[in-house]
Amino acid sequence: MSNITWLTTERFLSIALLLFLEGYLAKNLSVDEYGSYQYYLNISLIVAVFLNAVPAEVVIPKISKNISLSWSIIFVVFASRVAVLITFILISLALYYSGVKTLQTIILFSTALLLTEAVSVVVNYYQAIVQVKYVSIIRLFVLFVRVVVIMSLSIDSLNIEFIAWVRVFESLLLGLFLFYLIKKFSNIDQRLKFRNVIFKIIITNGLKIWPSIIIYYMLIRFDRVAVGYFFDMESVAYYSVSQQILDQVSVLLVIVASSIFPFFIYSQKNYLIKRNGFFKSSAILLVISFLFMFLSFLLSTFFITYVYGERYLISTSILNVMIWVLPLSIIDYSFSQYFISINRPSLVFIKNLIGIFSGLVIYLNFGSMLSIQQFPIILIGVNLILLITSAIILVVEHENYKINN
Repeated sequence: MSNITWLTTERFLSIALLLFLEGYLAKNLSVDEYGSYQYYLNISLIVAVFLNAVPAEVVIPKISKNISLSWSIIFVVFASRVAVLITFILISLALYYSGVKTLQTIILFSTALLLTEAVSVVVNYYQAIVQVKYVSIIRLFVLFVRVVVIMSLSIDSLNIEFIAWVRVFESLLLGLFLFYLIKKFSNIDQRLKFRNVIFKIIITNGLKIWPSIIIYYMLIRFDRVAVGYFFDMESVAYYSVSQQILDQVSVLLVIVASSIFPFFIYSQKNYLIKRNGFFKSSAILLVISFLFMFLSFLLSTFFITYVYGERYLISTSILNVMIWVLPLSIIDYSFSQYFISINRPSLVFIKNLIGIFSGLVIYLNFGSMLSIQQFPIILIGVNLILLITSAIILVVEHENYKINN
């Protein structure tokens, strides 16, 4: 099996396992508890992104271009990420023992995510050398372990804190398997040494794209935090169910995009051909997104009832509004990939920054006026602003091209 096949298989099986687990949790926690679980997890994801100044987007290219220095790069990245993790834990413990008890669950989830990020430097290595078979198997296995461990607990003992501890255990297990893998099967035989030169290069490159990554993740997560601010935890639960379904459908669309972009955009050298390829690929994705929307309208009630339970039927009405984000977001994603392909990643940052500020303004001015069923309208508005901004940038870039050529 090729690397693409392994990654696609892993993605589909992960979606199935995660939906199964989320359905189990939604049915066996109270609606309020499930909402709190989703709220804490999303805050933790934002925390983890803020603290990750050495992202995979830097590590993978560096290893790919410097295979002879792979071990040194891996060690520097791992040491840097562990240092961040230890600092976070020490600060969190100080806050916790000073009386800020409500941080406990967020601390646990954030620790699990930061630990996963630290050990994932091994994943970055195998992605760089295009050998992901065993990595995919390991990640699927530890995810399966998470499902089994949580489901093995009696329903009366199931709580958010336990789920957080399971995530920490899962991260440790992932680390053990990944480092066994690299020790057993890798050909890296360089001496274990922290090299200051590599550290400076990695950190410098990481800090250059770090703001872009933070803005991007805030853009795709801050609506969930906003729901917790304007509504109660039950509303967060209903909204999260709808968001999870949209997320998984979006993942499928990104998989489709990843299969057509290399042909239409990435492999093209000529500017005009690349631009036409962008329009063609966007048209294909737009048609597929409308097909997914039709299936959502047709099957959402059955799917939500079957997976999450009848308590979450209100999520159907939320999803029927939220699903209109799908065509907007996938076309904006196409814009982002196109801008990156013409070596203009700064345009993506500017666009996303405009989206963040626009979203904050809209949420603060109109969030309190909407019901939970209407709340996705703001998300639609933000994605529409992103799309319009991208279109304006595209027109400006094309006019500059005509002037210069």
